[in-house]
Amino acid sequence: MTKLATYGSLIGVNLLYACVTLFTKYASQQVMGSMAYCLGLAGAIGVMGAYAICWQQILKRVELSTAIYV
Repeated sequence: MTKLATYGSLIGVNLLYACVTLFTKYASQQVMGSMAYCLGLAGAIGVMGAYAICWQQILKRVELSTAIYV
C-alpha cells in the first residue's frame, strides 16, 4: 500500500467515524421513540459497524503505530 493510499484510507475512515456524531445529534433532536429518532440511532449504529469493518481492513495492511498517529 502506498503512502498516499495509506493516509487517504486512514483519513477516510476517520471521516466515516465523524459521521456518527451527525447521526447522534440528529437523533437527540427528535422525540424519543419516534421513527426519526430510531432512524438516527440506526444510522449511527450502521456507520459504527462500517467503521469497525474498515478499521480492521486497514489494520491488516498498515502497522498499528502508523494507524494510531494519523
